[in-house]
Amino acid sequence: LKLQFLYFIGWGGGWRHSVTMSLEEVLSLDEGDESIKKELLQIISQHLLEEGYGTTAHTLRAEAMLYDTAREGRKMHARNLTAQVLQGDWEEVNRTLSRSMFKGFKALHYAVAKQQFLEQIECGDGHKAFNILKKRLKPLESEAPPGEFSSLTYLLSCKSVKDAPGNHFDGWREESGRQKLVARFKQFFEPNQAPLTTTGPSARRLWELVRQACGYQVMMQPKCSFEKPNFTTIATDYQTPICPNLEKLVFRTNTSIKCCEWLGDKLACGGGDGTLHTWDLDADGFAPQNFTGHAGRIWSISSLNGNKAVTGGADGTVRIWDLEHSTNQCCQSAIKIGGDIYTVNEHPDGVHLACGGFDCAVRLLDGASEKEMQLFVGHTRPITHVRFNHFGNMVITGSKDGTVKLWDIASGACLQTVGKVETGAAVSSVDLSKDGGTLLVGYQDSSNRLWDLATGSDPILNPTRLQGHVNTSRNLVKSIFGPGNLVFGGSEDGSLCIWSYRTGTLMSRLIHSSSSTPAAVYDARWNHSKGLLATCSDDQSVRVWWHDEGMPHLKANS
Repeated sequence: LKLQFLYFIGWGGGWRHSVTMSLEEVLSLDEGDESIKKELLQIISQHLLEEGYGTTAHTLRAEAMLYDTAREGRKMHARNLTAQVLQGDWEEVNRTLSRSMFKGFKALHYAVAKQQFLEQIECGDGHKAFNILKKRLKPLESEAPPGEFSSLTYLLSCKSVKDAPGNHFDGWREESGRQKLVARFKQFFEPNQAPLTTTGPSARRLWELVRQACGYQVMMQPKCSFEKPNFTTIATDYQTPICPNLEKLVFRTNTSIKCCEWLGDKLACGGGDGTLHTWDLDADGFAPQNFTGHAGRIWSISSLNGNKAVTGGADGTVRIWDLEHSTNQCCQSAIKIGGDIYTVNEHPDGVHLACGGFDCAVRLLDGASEKEMQLFVGHTRPITHVRFNHFGNMVITGSKDGTVKLWDIASGACLQTVGKVETGAAVSSVDLSKDGGTLLVGYQDSSNRLWDLATGSDPILNPTRLQGHVNTSRNLVKSIFGPGNLVFGGSEDGSLCIWSYRTGTLMSRLIHSSSSTPAAVYDARWNHSKGLLATCSDDQSVRVWWHDEGMPHLKANS
């Protein structure tokens, strides 16, 4: 895990200056430290106990050896003893107390034997009562209060416990006697020990850590004046509930830009001349770099393992670039596929990647060995977009044949085909919602549509479409899920459109260029950690958008 700590100095008249430090620079935390790993498991087990999952918590503690095994074993058996005593299952009680862990608990053995003795007297079985007195109570006579053992002996000649001399057994009844016995179990098992929680994690420690983590995520987001964030999930990082409304940066090149991508702190784009351009937004002057190698335009960019970029080009190659290299002649490798490579995407493991293009096939590649690991065949026209689901066990592909297919990575089999629309339009992009249940599909009939993967229904907002933009067969215009309920999408009319996918409403447009001749906006990429949106266009520029509180704004959860 790598965290970033941003210290905002102020915008001034230009870009926000910040200092980015990795987790390792801020603190030392060894994930292999056995004591920390043990504490983490203790916190989890404590939370399970607080939530009422006692059996699961004790199973975890026993398996992870988080505590004194004998002591905790006795605590577990004490719960069993409680049930057995209250039910009068003395055979099971005696079997439990015969375990070696209870050998030294003389007071417990005496109290249990006394209860059994009194019950036998009460039911008139003097023979069993005599055996209990002789074999079990006599050896433990020292545990009896003064005069009590003599009273027990006298009871052998009585018909009922109430006939006993003195006041040792006043008010005794079978049921009340059992209840008093089990009430003393904690005293027997832990007479001089503090509760376990005083040496383990404090109560609700897990929730304390969760709140701290959520607070950190909120503080690291761009500040806004909206109401206090309401967390509805911790499965994914918090995303600021704001929407970009102002252009802040413009990076210009000398060629049309078909794709852009955030690569950690860097913004990258692919040029029509085959050049990969990068800018470091946290560096003075943005440290622009240009990487050459493709013999044709770059159609798609993806990250790989955090410090590398993967590109697909019109020269039929997939290229891997080492962005950490200090010169523009970075270390690189080229994987020859053939035909235009329209799309590349990184697998969640950071090692593998998928690519697709003109030859209608999708390939799973090993980024380290450059070997082809799997081939997915089934589309009848070129592949326009490919991405993985969040678990990495499926690859999702969109094609000019108008369909979206879901493939099993292990077998290469097509699991599901969705996306065919009444217009027969080609698919230009696909994206997956954070919960993994909804597909956003961009079509070249100037519509974006939502598909429910569970039912394959057409579509979720039937008959509403996300419309208002221009996306025709001339270009590959992409749309993506943004923060909250927003969808961002490019348009051939030179604007970036923002919709609410809950209502299907076109909420805003960001004008990419003031030119009298509109230049198509091809791609948009959201950086949730910085609250920034990047777009690229036919006007040879990449633009960065941010939220200005002084301007009209939209909530991402509208």
